[in-house]
Amino acid sequence: MKQTALRLLALFVLLIIGTSAVCAADAENGRLAFSVTLRDIADADYAFCAAYDRDGRMLAVSSIPVTTAEQRVQLPCERAETASVKIITLNAAFSPTGAVQVPDWRESPDSKVMIAYFAVAENSDVDAVSSASVISSGDPRGYPKFVADVIAEWTGGTLFSIRTETRYPGVYNTLADYARNEKESGTVPKLANHIDNFDDYDVFFIGYPIWWYTLPQVMVSFFEEYDFSGKTVIPFCTHYGSRSADTFGRIAQFEPNAAIEEGLYLHQNSVTGSESQILSWLDGLGYAETANASAVTLGTQTRRGFLNDNVYHSETEGDIHYSSYIPASYDGSEPYALFITLPGWEGLYFQGVGANMVEDFGTEAIQYNDNMIVLSAQLNDWGEASAKQAVALTEYFLSHYNIDPGKVYLHGMSGGGETGSLVMGTRPELYAAYFMTASQWDGDLEVLAAARTPVYLAVGAEDSYYGSQSMRRAYETLRGLYRRQSLSDTEIDEILVLNVKNQDYFTERVPEYATTHTLSASM
Repeated sequence: MKQTALRLLALFVLLIIGTSAVCAADAENGRLAFSVTLRDIADADYAFCAAYDRDGRMLAVSSIPVTTAEQRVQLPCERAETASVKIITLNAAFSPTGAVQVPDWRESPDSKVMIAYFAVAENSDVDAVSSASVISSGDPRGYPKFVADVIAEWTGGTLFSIRTETRYPGVYNTLADYARNEKESGTVPKLANHIDNFDDYDVFFIGYPIWWYTLPQVMVSFFEEYDFSGKTVIPFCTHYGSRSADTFGRIAQFEPNAAIEEGLYLHQNSVTGSESQILSWLDGLGYAETANASAVTLGTQTRRGFLNDNVYHSETEGDIHYSSYIPASYDGSEPYALFITLPGWEGLYFQGVGANMVEDFGTEAIQYNDNMIVLSAQLNDWGEASAKQAVALTEYFLSHYNIDPGKVYLHGMSGGGETGSLVMGTRPELYAAYFMTASQWDGDLEVLAAARTPVYLAVGAEDSYYGSQSMRRAYETLRGLYRRQSLSDTEIDEILVLNVKNQDYFTERVPEYATTHTLSASM
């Protein structure tokens, strides 16, 4: 038998037992007794019986084995005389009179998905890096946000960060006391943001941490604001030992007319290594079959603030390896910039996972814009195949993240610069600008000139590998193409820059560089 907690909410079908089906309650012993027959339930081990009072509060709960025989069920609870019973089953085939019917989202390929989550790291005034609610100083995301990111990668769903007007303490012990007081007082914090296009979505993954063995009070606010009738709700939570607590049942109570699918709970200490478990869960829900071209396998290593060895499984271009930095502030509610850097030969994938992070371009880019996703691709060469992969990676993020198309930037260093020039010779319209360093130009300049994508070329006058002639020729050719378009020199200077540095520029800044390269040149 699979554990009841994991099977409990695969699909929510609700039945209010009529008075003829509820036997006389044993008020003296505080038990609600009734008989029930569960018919036509395939692929299910258990059903879930819950007793509720007139105000909809859960009084008692019990699991019962699925069998076609009549079963006698007793639920110990207060106020048994006035309680009603709900049966939550594990299969949509069980559709007795009064059952709530919700369309199966798997049969609707156009279903839109939202991943709504609450993370205290995004609702705290304390520096997120020092907060106990974040993964690490190198990955300042809240634990529910980490899970939400994995789900978004696979489903292509829209992320929504649940924000409160209340600012929570960032220190663990203080936060624990605050959350306990909030729970005991029944305080329901006000939401600071709202889903404007709620009706457009069919499937909602909803995530949260477990606080004091139950839902955070903000989730009460969330479920009070939105009516999920006719929609599919898939809960997930992070905990510190209490598993899902009573939360999946509470969500079923809040949303009796929604289809509640099998939820996922993850221990806080194991969240960062849980990608395979999350993907297995999504596979059980049917998402592995629909992910196809959108499928991304997330890496498990971090370096210099980047998550290493993510793999985008492109249907047309194969596996594309890359490192990623996604700011903790990103929740999909506003468009972010995108910066993609292509490393030199020493950073290509066959050099080893994370070899690309030796270069500083990605980590430096982070300093320029807080609202920018930064990717460092680890491609396989500096030719056309890698150029196509760079384009595919760009298009994936444009379609799966809220990216401002006017703020998409490409950089290429050395061999990566050659790759970038090929990208500019095929799809320059995808990018707001291209920054090329210490490389040579291999791409189609006429295609670039037609798009007028700004280009900044930087190279050493005596570059030991490429020299500077290739980039000088590209610069002069491109200027000529722009003059044919009747652009003035001033207009050209706004979209085309060549920056050639003499040798002393480098030797004055890094003396050991001069010594090393003088020796190598004389060997």
